[in-house]
Order: sequence, then structure tokens, then C-alpha cells
Amino acid sequence: LAFLLLQARIESQRHPTLRLEATGEPPKLTLAEQKRWHLFLSHNWANQDAVATIKRQLQLLLPGVRIFLDVDDLESLDQLEACVEASQAILVLLGSAKYMDSPNCMRELVAARQYRLPLLRVHDADATKGGAPLDDLRTMAMSRKLSRQHSGDCLGDPIPWHRTAAFQLQALAAIGEQILLASPAYAGAEAVPLVVRGALAWAALSFAQPVALYVSPDNPEAAEAAAELIERYPRLQLSTSLEGAVHWLLFL
Repeated sequence: LAFLLLQARIESQRHPTLRLEATGEPPKLTLAEQKRWHLFLSHNWANQDAVATIKRQLQLLLPGVRIFLDVDDLESLDQLEACVEASQAILVLLGSAKYMDSPNCMRELVAARQYRLPLLRVHDADATKGGAPLDDLRTMAMSRKLSRQHSGDCLGDPIPWHRTAAFQLQALAAIGEQILLASPAYAGAEAVPLVVRGALAWAALSFAQPVALYVSPDNPEAAEAAAELIERYPRLQLSTSLEGAVHWLLFL
């Protein structure tokens, strides 16, 4: 038993998981009756790498989560609407403009609206990975005359998707929270804040010793930003003299 507990601890440290911010405990993952998946991933194949990463990382961060991805779970296109119905929420990956022209993607959105699924929006702006600026996607949607009914208003306030690990982890935590809010265990909750122990995004950052921050008197906007930093980090001190700040830093 002791060996199994030690092994579980080592695995948890190797693959940190999402925890409830309030208690530090793992969140409850529940499925309503007749539901098979916590989340349905709706995307164009130009963004296959992003949804594959989202599924793989969420399975590590939320052990036991069930996520529908067509290449893994779809046996026939005739079952598309049934698979949407069997999901508790749908994630729309906003990246390639091809999404707007895909009949199957539009079928997924229409089905999601029909079954009143919560809609998660994730935006990938990286053009080298099939992404596009959000304004461009909105323009394309308007040019194709997508109605709110058929688009599900899928372009509003998305979660930004990044490929830098710390920022990506924040996006995954935001997606994880939406998955929980769509589940019976958190019905009626307005928020379920999540954290990842030891991750940079949730670390209590501080300076090991006092640091002088130089702010040019000719840049008022920089002074405003510096004031916010000083309020957050008590060991950070403001200097309007570059020479004095450098001298102080070198000899402190």
C-alpha cells in the first residue's frame, strides 16, 4: 500500500493536475444521464494539431475526463448529431476560415444549439498553424452571411490559444472550468476557479532582494505601469534616475 501511495505521488508530480483553488482538491467530474462525453471538439482539420493537444493535455490535467474528437470517436458522419447530443458541452476551435465553409462544422453548431449545449470558444491566431486574427474571422463570417442561429454566435469572447507552455496551461484551466460548469456536480455555480500546483501562472512571484525600477520622466504611461508593479511587489522600488538605479543595483 505504501508503495502504491508513493507511486501515485510521483505520478502526480510528474503530471500535475487541475485542482480547486478554494480547497486544493481535485474537482468532481460527472456526466448527466445519457451523456457519454464531457466535451465535444468542433474544428476544421486545418487546426487538428490544436484540438489534439487540447484533448491530450486535458486528459492529463483532468484525469477521467471524456472528450469527443472525430478521429478517435466518430464511426460515421451519420452519427454526428447524435455525438453532439451525447456531449455536455461543445468547444469551437476558431482558427482556419475553412471552419465557416464546412457543412459538417455547421451541422455540429446547429446540433449544439438544438440540444442547448454550453458553447466554449477557443481562438488560435497563429497563421503558421492554420490560425487567423479574430477580426478576420468575424469579417469572413459576415461575408458568408452566417446567421446567429447557424453560427451559435461562435465568435464572441474566445479563450486565446497559445503554444507557450505557461499561457497554454492557463487556457487549459479556463477550458477545464467550463467543462465543470457544464456538469451536474457544479450546476448553478457561477465559477469554479482552478489552479495547477507549481505552475508559473499561479506562482506567488517575488524578488529575492530589493530591485530598483527605472522609469523615464518623459514617459507618463510607463509611470502608471510601474505604479501597478510596485503595488504588487513590495521589494520593487521606483527610480527616476537611470544612473542612480544602475549604481544601486550593482552595489546592493
